[in-house]
Amino acid sequence: LAVSTIGHRLPQRLEHLSLTLFACAEVDDKAVAALAHSLPASLRVVEMDLRHSKTTDVGMATLAAHMPADLEKVDVRYSSGDDNIQITNLEDLKTWRASHSAITPLPKPNAKPLVSRPAMAGNAGRSMLLTPHAGGSSAERGARCVKSPGTTH
Repeated sequence: LAVSTIGHRLPQRLEHLSLTLFACAEVDDKAVAALAHSLPASLRVVEMDLRHSKTTDVGMATLAAHMPADLEKVDVRYSSGDDNIQITNLEDLKTWRASHSAITPLPKPNAKPLVSRPAMAGNAGRSMLLTPHAGGSSAERGARCVKSPGTTH
């Protein structure tokens, strides 16, 4: 599953998203933008670790611009140059947005999902954990996610 298609597969009633893409070279601003534009309004908790990926302030500005209005908790981490940036609460998110207001978020990508299977609508849970697959090449690690322990998509 390509990172840019994860958003197309998120259940619309999802309340808790925990996404770990630490050191995934495939994760760039376009992939984050695709995910950001697909975040369900139902999300209350967003946790993302994008450190040491190709995500820049532009990708983060896009993500920040599309965080759900009723968000209760946020913990987003990414790298900017040699600095690791942590947005660990709603006040940090508000401050980050204000200090980066000159950055224009990326528009919604026109690309369609690569996988035509229906979204995980049958997911009874309201929480989803997505992490890179531990084995294989770096491309494989960035192209798989785990919905729950032992279940790979």
